[in-house]
Amino acid sequence: YLNGEPYWINRNKQYISTDDTHGIRLTVEIANGDPAKGNKNHWGHAVGRFEDNAADKLPSYAYVDYVRVYRKNAK
Repeated sequence: YLNGEPYWINRNKQYISTDDTHGIRLTVEIANGDPAKGNKNHWGHAVGRFEDNAADKLPSYAYVDYVRVYRKNAK
């Protein structure tokens, strides 16, 4: 989700499973430094979720490094 809305909706069933057994994961880097305070951005630091960004300023920026398709656990 991005701004409370689904960021990516799987509409191309040619490449992702049609029976909803796969999902996607994003690896992101964050820009959370405040140059005015002499803080650097934490580019390259692993973050699991956008909520992990502990910046005291908004907005924060995120760049997608790569997308990985994974197989969901069997129900």
